[in-house]
Amino acid sequence: MPDYVYSSPEVFESLASKIMTQLGSLQSAVSTLDAKFTSYFDSHGIAKLVPNTVTFEIVGGSVRQVGVEGANTLLGMATLTVEFRVHTGFPGRATDARLVIRLLNSIHNWFAIHKDLGDQHRYAGTSSFESVVEFEESVSRGGQIALNFDVPYSYTTI
Repeated sequence: MPDYVYSSPEVFESLASKIMTQLGSLQSAVSTLDAKFTSYFDSHGIAKLVPNTVTFEIVGGSVRQVGVEGANTLLGMATLTVEFRVHTGFPGRATDARLVIRLLNSIHNWFAIHKDLGDQHRYAGTSSFESVVEFEESVSRGGQIALNFDVPYSYTTI
């Protein structure tokens, strides 16, 4: 990604804020089901030894210019990849693959149905899916899914 997107933390912060809101809504929606999660965080490492947790981190992306606003401002769209992890067990123990897949499926379906996150932030598809994975930094097992989101940004040139 170009440096000017990385130097604009508000692009990441706005998406992270909207995802936290959506995960809160998803948590309420699945609270009466067998496959539910008890907490969610915006960093994978925070979930250390906390079962039935969902975490996410923005792991990369790409940008494209979509227009110009004024003499020195470029308008663009960043497609950011967000990795969601479901932490359901601990290393060396059995993992409930059915629970992992149901939680990952709930995350995918939630964003596929609620594509518009507001302020032109939109779900843009799924890029990967893995079940039964060990996560070293959080000392847990579970699964992960990577979703893409389109996020607008503007950049002022000199």
